[in-house]
Amino acid sequence: MSKLLDKKPALLLVDIQKAFLDKDYPGNKRNNLDAELICGKILKKWRELGLKVIHVRHSSTNPESMLHESKPGFEFNDHVKPINDEMVLTKKVNSAFIGTGLNEILKKSKIETIVIVGMTTNHCISTTVRMSGNLGYETYLISDSTACYNTIGLDGKEIDCNVIFKSAMASLKNEFAEIISSKELFSLVRKLRSLVPQQPGYLSSKYVKKTDHPKDIVAISTWDSSEDWQNWYESEERREIQSKIEAFKST
Repeated sequence: MSKLLDKKPALLLVDIQKAFLDKDYPGNKRNNLDAELICGKILKKWRELGLKVIHVRHSSTNPESMLHESKPGFEFNDHVKPINDEMVLTKKVNSAFIGTGLNEILKKSKIETIVIVGMTTNHCISTTVRMSGNLGYETYLISDSTACYNTIGLDGKEIDCNVIFKSAMASLKNEFAEIISSKELFSLVRKLRSLVPQQPGYLSSKYVKKTDHPKDIVAISTWDSSEDWQNWYESEERREIQSKIEAFKST
């Protein structure tokens, strides 16, 4: 995955906190109920690849807010709890770039590509994606890894969360970010893996758990010769699928 590693893409997890699990969160109804679960799956992939992970959480200045540091809702969702030396930034406004030093951190790490997931679509995700694009980063938003809630419009009528979601995505698409789904990327990964056993010289594969991270699994394949492996690695078929994965146009 040389191109992917050359890009040094960072995964930015924004506001994936327990407050959004509360049935009494303002707006009540939300879409993409599995968004946090999907964020966790994407995070696992990033850890397996050894790519940079940055967690951002919101700290409300309102003592009554579910996202105030004194409330249980401030805690990270169980699907995305930071581990070891993963970076954690705390913000007080919508953008993950303001008051966190995020831009400086990314520049110092020479990161030019960002994949963004988290909550909520029309607030902190939208603001962060727009600022990421404006700052010149190659920005990707995973559509099913984010969600939003019903809200009250200017006329006092309730606007459905799905309408808000579609509108927010439409305003971000292409102008500020490329928007893809996690299902697209995962399907390409599965396709790539299914092709490997069909290659000349392939012998076997095994999966082992990391001793330091038991939940992370590493795949190890055995080939008859290094030449057989090299032929597969340099094959047009593998390159075509891999290039799509590396461009984040499927997963």
